[in-house]
Order: sequence, then structure tokens, then C-alpha cells
Amino acid sequence: MNRVILVRNRTRVLQVAIAVVVVLGFLSDAFGVPLITNSLVYVDNRPLNDPFGHGGLTLHAELGVTDPSGTPARTGPGAASAATSNNPNFPFPQPFPLPLNLPAPIPGGADFINFLPITAADFPNIVGNYTLGVRNTALEVARITNVLLKPEILQLPTDIVASDDSTTPTITWTDPNPLVPGLGRTYQIQLIDDSLTIFFTGGISLTPSIAVPPGLMTPGREYLVRVNIFDVDLSQPSVPVPNPRVALARDYLAFTPVPEASSLVLLGIGLLLLSVLSRLSQGRKAIGNLKLKTLVATILLVAGPTTDSLASGAAIETPITDLKTLSGDWRSVGNVSPAAIHIKEDGTYQGVAATGSQTSGRIIVSGGRASYQSSTSQGTVIFSEEGGKDVLTFTPASRASAQKLERVK
Repeated sequence: MNRVILVRNRTRVLQVAIAVVVVLGFLSDAFGVPLITNSLVYVDNRPLNDPFGHGGLTLHAELGVTDPSGTPARTGPGAASAATSNNPNFPFPQPFPLPLNLPAPIPGGADFINFLPITAADFPNIVGNYTLGVRNTALEVARITNVLLKPEILQLPTDIVASDDSTTPTITWTDPNPLVPGLGRTYQIQLIDDSLTIFFTGGISLTPSIAVPPGLMTPGREYLVRVNIFDVDLSQPSVPVPNPRVALARDYLAFTPVPEASSLVLLGIGLLLLSVLSRLSQGRKAIGNLKLKTLVATILLVAGPTTDSLASGAAIETPITDLKTLSGDWRSVGNVSPAAIHIKEDGTYQGVAATGSQTSGRIIVSGGRASYQSSTSQGTVIFSEEGGKDVLTFTPASRASAQKLERVK
């Protein structure tokens, strides 16, 4: 009997030793080619009928990663992602995997995520440091540490409504949660298409009201607008990676934009012109002696400036053909964050990020489209005019919050 117990104990020790070797080998100190662009560990609260199947309360662990060899290097043979906690009472097997997050594709990389079901009673056992690691197909490794010290349960947002049925509605909601000392409250929206792909993650707002930017929605198509309420630990460094988020509550609004009246007018004009051209091609005198050119001019004169977006001063995207047009000083739209940069004529820039830390990078233009590479992230840049102001929108490839900067005149 004692011999059996001894064998069992030795077996357990061997299993633990093997697990430690695997973890230490996988989550080594060597930083490889994979670049971690987003890392999160927090308490996630969702409705039970969550469309992604992650309803209820979970421990949410997530890594966003890019790789010079692209997405295949993060998803092919030999690639893997996992995490560990230093809490000795952690209630789940370790290391726990971070599977590929298909609804959130990352250009040139991939997002990895896991949802571990918990209750408030588990909070003492999930606090601590988390080591999140990634390995690509070349067996190059990178890791990062997230700290979770103040878990809480945020209640779901309520009364989510859209201001209208256009493609640029303002989404508002009610936050039922009281503010907690030591935590910072912020809000965000995400747009999800009918294939359950998250194609837009908006910037951070301090108020429960956010407008959907133009150019994202198509009339007649079904979308989900996801409203996020989250708290960040103010005692942790205010940096994008690792993210100091500790809790998040989210819910959804089903939304289908309808064609605006101005669009219907333009459609009618187009159909009328097609009818006229068809009749003229058949040699019929359906419009008497009125020439086609005069007819077109008359129709456009009657229609006038029909688009609501132009009349309301909404954003109008402008192709970037010369980096010199971006040179100068830029600051956060409405001064909602400390973000401010100076762009040189060659596209390089320096300044302060939205987190208050120093940042530097470069904007690159190719085919009228712009992208950026900074000291902390990379992504796309859109140049637009909003309400008579020049605006640059920096959208990280990691799906982190987009930042809008306006030109300082």
C-alpha cells in the first residue's frame, strides 16, 4: 500500500515537473519576432444570450499579436499561445490555452482569447500576475505580464438606443454602475457585421453616448452595436500594453440602417436618367426637343446638394497623396485626451500619446491610403474633414481604441 502511494506521489511530482519545464520553455524570457500589440486580463460580464456564446461572468484573457511573416506565422504548425497565473489557488489547470479568436482578425497577425467561467467567490483566487505568451511557427517566443488586483462585477448597460436609422447614428445607453474609488470608468462601442466579425472598435469616451463614424455601415445590412462599460486600475501604469483594465460589462443593440432620403432622391434621379437614355437610344422623342445635357443640368439644379452628410458637416474622407499635407501640429479632438503630436513633412512624428506617455512614429502613404508604425503600435490612418476641421484617425491593427486628432491652426 505504501509503495502504491509512493509511486503515485512520484508520478504527480514528475507531472508537475514536466508542466513547469513546458511552461518555462514556452514562456521564456527571450523575446522573439512576435510583437504583442494588446494584452488583457479582466472580469468580463455579458448577457446569457451573448451571440458569441460567452454569456455570464468569465475571466477574460486575451493577446493580440503581429508578426513580420503575417498571420500564417501565428496560426500554422508549431504556433501556440497560453497563459499562467501566479496565484497558488488559481481554480483552473495551468498553463491554460489561448485559442485563436476568429471573430477578431488582425492584419498581419492574430488575436488569441479564452473565457474561464467564474463567480464572485473566485475573486481571491484569480488576483495576481498573469504571464501571457506566444510562439510562432519559427518557434520564436514573446511574453508579457498583466496584473489583476481589483476584480469586480460591472452590471450590463441598459436602455441602449440609436438616435436615428441612418448609417451614422449616435448610440446612447444607461450605466447602472456606481463609480469605485481607485478605478477609472470609460465607454466604447464596437460594430459587428452579420457574419459576427468585429470590424470596428471605437475610441474611448467618458460619457455614455458615442456617434458611429461615417463610412462604416451600409444601408439595409444588419449589424450588432456592442456597448462596452469598463473600469481600469488607476494604480497600474496607464499604457496600452499591458492594458490595466480590470472589469468590463457589455450588451448589444441589433441595428439595420435604412437609406437616407437624400440617397433615395439620388436613386430616383439615376433611374430617371437611365430611362431617358434608353428612350433616346431607341430614337423616341419622349422629352420633346429638350436636349439630354439640359435635362441633366435641370435635374441636378432641382435636386441641389441632396446629401445629408454634406449638409450636416459630417466627416468626408480625403485621399492622402502627399505627406506634406499632414505636416504640422495635431491634438486630440475636443481635448478629450492629452494626445498631441507634431508631424514633419516626411511623415515622421513625435509627441504625447492618449495615455500621456511619449510616442514617436512614422506615417507611410501607398496608393492614397495611409498607415502608421509607432513605438507602441501600428495600424491605419484616415484623413478627413469634420465640421470644417482637418482630422486624422489612427486605428491600431490590434483593435485597440482609435484616436482622433485635429489640426491645430
